[in-house]
Amino acid sequence: ANVIILNKSELVSQEKLREYEQFVKTINVSAKVITTSYGRVNLNDIVLTGLYDPEVAKNSSGWLHDLISGVIVPETEEYGISNFVFKARKPFHPERLYEWINRYFILDNGTSVHAISNEYLQSEADKKRQLMVSEVGWILRSKGFAWIASRNDFIAEWNHGGRFLELTQALPWFAALNTKLWDVDRNAEMKIWNDFEGPYGDRRQEIVMIGIKLNRSVIEAGLTLCLLQDEEMSNNPNMWRLYDDPLPAWPLLPGFWSS
Repeated sequence: ANVIILNKSELVSQEKLREYEQFVKTINVSAKVITTSYGRVNLNDIVLTGLYDPEVAKNSSGWLHDLISGVIVPETEEYGISNFVFKARKPFHPERLYEWINRYFILDNGTSVHAISNEYLQSEADKKRQLMVSEVGWILRSKGFAWIASRNDFIAEWNHGGRFLELTQALPWFAALNTKLWDVDRNAEMKIWNDFEGPYGDRRQEIVMIGIKLNRSVIEAGLTLCLLQDEEMSNNPNMWRLYDDPLPAWPLLPGFWSS
């Protein structure tokens, strides 16, 4: 969105309204934010504004900006809103990651979770949110990409907002592809090589967390415990595929990318 309307501003205090405005600006740094009551908006502010630019929109999300720049600018302390990027060069163990996610979020498997009654989901989400707030702060939004040991060849796209967290299959890691299949120009190739580190190439964790009164050290410690330990890392990656994996299933695709 390049214009965001915060309606019913008359129902909250000015302090709370400023808090909401700050949060919106955190997750969309370039959008024009309009506060209003009873839906009263000047049409010139929302119709034929000429503000939309697909390239700007694609890169406007606060968390995406943080990932691209690699520099986190702390938000104002006044409202306790902050963000950070969790980074690591080890894969997640699927069972331990599942346990951490399931503690605080409803993991969206794309099918059966939506067959559950909305009342039950809301009740479970409220319980998980209360636990989250008491232990790590309120994670309002998180997004990025993850490396899962049992799915070593493909990027896991991490996307959370509201009640649900999704871990969906994205493209293969470049390290899993034959370089002949990269199909990029020289400049892009250099950027890819710059992301390589150690024997596992560009495989890594980069997940942006945005929330209120976040306890970064506790969140990072919890996610670090989900990573493979040194002894597990010493095993052949083919052994990682044998781990019990309760995460939502991905389509089985042929291994054409490494040929």
